[in-house]
Formats: sequence, C-alpha cells, structure tokens
Amino acid sequence: MLLDYLARHEHLLEEALVRFEKDSRSGILEAWLEYSPDLDIEAAMAKCVIPDHPTYDDVVRITLDFDQTLVELYREVAEKVNDYKVKEVFSNLLRLEERETTQLTRAVMSFADI
Repeated sequence: MLLDYLARHEHLLEEALVRFEKDSRSGILEAWLEYSPDLDIEAAMAKCVIPDHPTYDDVVRITLDFDQTLVELYREVAEKVNDYKVKEVFSNLLRLEERETTQLTRAVMSFADI
C-alpha cells in the first residue's frame, strides 16, 4: 500500500511539473538565477541510497528526506529570486510539495495503525 501511495504521490508531482512546463511562458523557463542554491547535492543524494533489502521505515525515511530537500530548495529559491514570476512559480511548487509531504505523513501514520 505504501509503495502504491508513493507512486501516486510522484505521479501527481510529475503531472504538476508537466503542466507548469506546458503552461509557462518561455521567459520563466529561461530565467537566470543570480545565485546558486545552497543545496549540497551529494549529501542529498547520499540520504536517498536504498539498502538492498529496504524496510518500511527505510522507504518512509528516504521519501520524507527527499521531500524535505525539495521543500528547502523551493523555499530558498522563492525567497532569494528577484523576478516576481519566477518567485511565484517556486512558491507554488513549495506549497504543492508541502501539501504532498503533509498528506504522505498522514498516510504513513495511518499505515502504521494497520
């Protein structure tokens, strides 16, 4: 059940990004960020290493860690970018990811009760 939920979660995020790309003005997609986000890609990816025989807790931890990394990235860009339209895009992505993370947390808690 958890893997089905995670697949749906990722599918919804993918659809949102595809809609964004399709509906966005090309100027937003080509916007230049004046800085590089503070995200340590190697550390973020190291947290996502899946063990050979992952447990339920491993899957939940990895998923929530990855989602938190996205939240932090979207928040940082939304706070620092100067272009209003780009700020709006990342603010929307931030809200979407925060909402999905909340739903995932609730689902995990309900799975734990089963």
